[in-house]
Amino acid sequence: MRGFEDHFALGSELYAKARPCYPMALSAWLTEQAPRSKLAWDAGTGSGRLAHQLNSHFDRVYATDASQAQLDQATPAPGLEFALERAEQPTLVSGSVDLVTVAAAAHWLDLQSFYQAVRRVAAPGGVLALFSYGTALKGSPFLGEVLDAYAGSIEPYWPSSYRLVAEQYRSLSFPFERVDAPEFAAESSGDLEHLLNILRTWSGSLRALQATGCDPVAPFEEKLRWAWNKKGPSRASRMLFWPIFGHVGRLP
Repeated sequence: MRGFEDHFALGSELYAKARPCYPMALSAWLTEQAPRSKLAWDAGTGSGRLAHQLNSHFDRVYATDASQAQLDQATPAPGLEFALERAEQPTLVSGSVDLVTVAAAAHWLDLQSFYQAVRRVAAPGGVLALFSYGTALKGSPFLGEVLDAYAGSIEPYWPSSYRLVAEQYRSLSFPFERVDAPEFAAESSGDLEHLLNILRTWSGSLRALQATGCDPVAPFEEKLRWAWNKKGPSRASRMLFWPIFGHVGRLP
């Protein structure tokens, strides 16, 4: 199993504040697929956004991450337990977990070791969901073009495993009985500055900042402002939608 590299330690606070949110309909649908609503495990939970949503549906949610910096941004809640653990080495009881989720983190895992862990902890008929969103927007063509150009400008700095996101998890190994899922999109609401901060939390952006000492988003700010203003003033708040992709499967 490869070592853990924390790509978001330096940007964990901004990550927790700026990143898009998953729709409540996603956690509700995942709950419907699970055999019971006793225990959900949110692996690679980050600051715990999805875990809090699952906590509305399950008796207990166990949320783990290998990054203490990310967990430091998490908010405690009754029924929700955060733990500093690698997804490949959970301390959960065998056969106890009804739903396993990995949101925007499967590409960082040693998947073969993680799948072994999932097979051990999953309850009969348990569900595994690996999903993410990338750099693409839905229904915002002007912004989308600029975001594509920005993502290309930081290409040398993307971690190698980010290619799985760029391919929308199409080449990601998933050896489980598949469950067809509806279309969902992550959502962000805010002004142009909020969008700029989302871009600053991308792993490629953080690595570019570390390597060069310069904010890689800054050279694109005027282009993004132009694209944003196509639909109104830059200080106006608006919803943006980031298509979700991934795999959902059922265990024996």
